[in-house]
Amino acid sequence: MPRLKITYKMAIILATMSFGPMVAGQLTGLFQDETIELQKERVEKSRLVATACSTQLNNVDSIKLQMGCRDLLRKIEDLRSLRILRHDGLVLYASPGHEQYWTLPIESPSTLDQVRIPLMRGNSVFAELEIAFQPAAPDMVAMLARWLVVAAIGFALNFGSFSLFLNKALSVLDPKSAVPKRVRNTLDTIVGGVVILDAEGKILLVNDSFAKYVSQSIDELTRQRLNQLGWSREASEEDWPWEYVIREKSQKAGVKIHLKSGDEPRTFMVNATPVFDAQENISGALVSFEDITLMEVQRRHLLTVLSDLETSKEQIRRQNEVLHELATRDGLTGALNRRALLEKIDKLWGARNQGDRGLVTIMMDIDHFKKLNDQHGHSAGDAVLKEVVKTVSRIVEGRAVLGRFGGEEFCVVLSQATLEEGAALAEEIRGGIATELANPYRVTASLGVSSSLHGAPTIEAQIEQADQGLYAAKHGGRNGYRVWSPELEEQSKEEERKKAAKLASTDVEEQPVSYHAVVTLNSALIAKSPVIAAHSHRVAEICVTMARGVLPVGQLYTLEIAGMLHDIGCLATHQDAEHSDEHVSPDRVAKGVQILRSAFQSQVLLGIVTHQNASVREMDALEDIAVVAGAKILAIANAYDIATSELSESPLSHEEAIAWLRQEVGSRFDSEWVERFADSPYGWRPVSGMGDVAMLDSALMVGYQLERVIHCFESGNLMGLKPRLESLQTLARKIEMPWIGRIIEELQGDLERKAVADWGSLAPLVQDLVEICLSIQRAHLRSDLAVCEPTVASVR
Repeated sequence: MPRLKITYKMAIILATMSFGPMVAGQLTGLFQDETIELQKERVEKSRLVATACSTQLNNVDSIKLQMGCRDLLRKIEDLRSLRILRHDGLVLYASPGHEQYWTLPIESPSTLDQVRIPLMRGNSVFAELEIAFQPAAPDMVAMLARWLVVAAIGFALNFGSFSLFLNKALSVLDPKSAVPKRVRNTLDTIVGGVVILDAEGKILLVNDSFAKYVSQSIDELTRQRLNQLGWSREASEEDWPWEYVIREKSQKAGVKIHLKSGDEPRTFMVNATPVFDAQENISGALVSFEDITLMEVQRRHLLTVLSDLETSKEQIRRQNEVLHELATRDGLTGALNRRALLEKIDKLWGARNQGDRGLVTIMMDIDHFKKLNDQHGHSAGDAVLKEVVKTVSRIVEGRAVLGRFGGEEFCVVLSQATLEEGAALAEEIRGGIATELANPYRVTASLGVSSSLHGAPTIEAQIEQADQGLYAAKHGGRNGYRVWSPELEEQSKEEERKKAAKLASTDVEEQPVSYHAVVTLNSALIAKSPVIAAHSHRVAEICVTMARGVLPVGQLYTLEIAGMLHDIGCLATHQDAEHSDEHVSPDRVAKGVQILRSAFQSQVLLGIVTHQNASVREMDALEDIAVVAGAKILAIANAYDIATSELSESPLSHEEAIAWLRQEVGSRFDSEWVERFADSPYGWRPVSGMGDVAMLDSALMVGYQLERVIHCFESGNLMGLKPRLESLQTLARKIEMPWIGRIIEELQGDLERKAVADWGSLAPLVQDLVEICLSIQRAHLRSDLAVCEPTVASVR
C-alpha cells in the first residue's frame, strides 16, 4: 500500500483539529446557547443601522446624518451608542457616552455587544461604524458550566492533535533538517557569506562565513530579518539589495553596504538574485556577501594619496608661479627684471622690421635720484621707484613692455611701431611722471629713444643707442627725451673720451681730506687741550651715529673729520680753550676754518665747519645739500656734548638735554635731526680687539688706503677701485686684520657680478668697510689723549 505524502498527512491532521471539536459539541448539545437568537437579532439591527448611515453618507448631508443617528438610538431599544469614524480618522458622528461604552480594541473582531461595520463608498471603505448594544445578561452558572466542559474537551482534543501535528510539521519544516547536509557543506566551503531568504526577507539558511561576519550563531540567525542585523548603506541606495530583488524579481549586483562590527565598520560587496518556485512565483532570494573591508581601506588610502598628490601638484604649481614671478619680476617695483625683459626682446628681435615699423626701445632714467636718496633717505627713493613704475605701467599698458634695467634706470619696448610712435610714447611717459609725481619731490625723468630701423646689429647695440639718447637728454637739461641719431653717437663717444681722460688724470694720492693732516691736527689739539680733544671725538661719534644709513659713505667720512676738527680754532687763541662761552664763539670758528683751508681742499668739510653755528634758515639757504645735512648734524652733536659734559658749569642729564634741544628747534636746530637723535642710541666705540693693532703706522696706512677707496667708489672709477681694494686687502693681511679682508673679498665678488648701474647696492658693504677702518683710526687718535675721556654713558 503506497504511503501518503506528508502534504496529505498534514491536511488530515488540520481537519481533525478544526472539525473534531465542532462535531463533538454538536453531538453532545454543548454548543446550544440562547445567545444565538440574540446574535441574529443584533446582526439584523446592525445591518439596519449600517444601511441608514450609509444612505445618509452618500447624500453628503451631515445634519441629516446626525438626526438619523439620533432617531436610530431612540427607535432601537437595546442600542446604547453609535460612532461613525471616517477613514482618515475624522469623527463624523459620535453619540454621548460612546467612549465609555466602546471598549473594543482597534484590531479586535466584533462581539455580541460591540459591532464594527465598514461603510463603503464606491469600491473603497469610506468610514467605519461602531455600534454598542446593551450587554446581554446570560445565565452565568449554566454558561460557566458549559464553558468548562467545552474547554476540557477542546483542550484534550487540541492538545493531542497539535502534539502530533507539531512534532511532524517541525521535523519537516526545520531548514536544518530540510536541507541536505551536502548542500550545507557546499555553502560552508564558499569563502564569502551566503544567505538564503524567504519571500518576506527572513533568513532560512546561512553559511559559516556569514555567521562569523555578524558574530552570531546559525541558530540565532535563522528566521531573523536580514534588515535587522545593523547594516548601513550608501546614500545613493534607496533599498536593500535583497528587498529590491524580491520586489522587482530581478538581480542586483555590486551594492556596497557596511556593518558595524567592533570599533571599525566592515564593508561588503553584495550580490542578490531572486529564487522562484515551480510556478515561477518569487519564493525568496539568494544573497552573497564579499568582505572588501581591506580593499576599501586601501581604496581610501589611495584616494588620500591621490588627493595629497593633487594638493602637492597645486602647491608646486603655485610655487612655480611664485618662482617665475620672482625670477622675472623686480622685487621692489613689480616691473620685469633685466633678464626677463631681454628674453622678451630676443623673441621679438627676429621679426623686428616690417616696412616703416620696427622694434622701438626707450631707455628712461629718473633725474637727480641719488640726490633724492641722499636728502630724503632710501625709503623715499624706493617709494618714488614704485610710483614711477605704477605711472609708466598705466601709460604703456597694452602697447609696450616695461622693465627695470638697474637702479633708477628703466626700459620700455614697443614692437611693430614707427619711430614717431616711440617718440610720442616717450613724451607721454615724461609728461605723466612730471605731472603725477610733482609732489612731494618734483620727480622728473629723462628718456632716450631708438629703433631697429636705425640698423643696430644686436639688441644690445640698440639699447646702447637709446642710452646715448638718454645721456643727451640728461645733458640737455633733463626732464626730456632725445631720439638717437648718428650725430648723437659721435657726441656720446666724445663725452666718453673726455670722461676717461679725466678719470685717468685723477691723482688719487692728493685727496681733499688727507688723513696725514687729520693726524697732525689731532695731535696739536690734544697738546693744546685734552678736554677739547675728547669733546671733539665724542662729537664725531655722535655725528656718525646720527648720519649712518642716511648719508653716503664718502659724506660720512667727511662728517666725522668735521666733527673731530670742528673746534680746531682753539689752536689760534691765547685764552682758556676750555671756557664754554669762548668755545662756540664765531671768532674761534673762523680761525678754525682758516686752519682747515690751509690743510684740506674739501669744500664740504669747510662748509660744515663754517656753518655749524648758523640758524636753520641760513643752513637751508645753502646750495650744497651735503653741507646742509652735515652742518645741522654737527650743530646738534656739538651743543648736546657741551650741555652734558664737563665743558658746562651745570651739566644736564640726557633727558634734560633732549628737552633743551627740542626747545631750540626751528631756530638753532633742525626738528627732523633732533628727533632722529632722540630716538636713536649713539656711541660709536672702536671694534673690540683693535687695541693691539691700532698702532700709528697701521692707522696711517689704513686711513691712506681708505681715502683712495672712497674716492674711486664715489667717482664710479671701476678701474681704480679694484686695485685700491687689493692694496687695502694686502695691508689687512700684513697687520693681521682678517675682518677687513673678509669684507673686501665679499665686495670684490659683488663687483664681478653686478653691473655699474647696480653700484648703489654695494653701498652697505662699503659703509661696513669704512666703519671698521675709521674705528682703527679713531683708536689711534684716542691713544694720544693725555686725559681720560668721559663716556656718553657716564655723562648721562
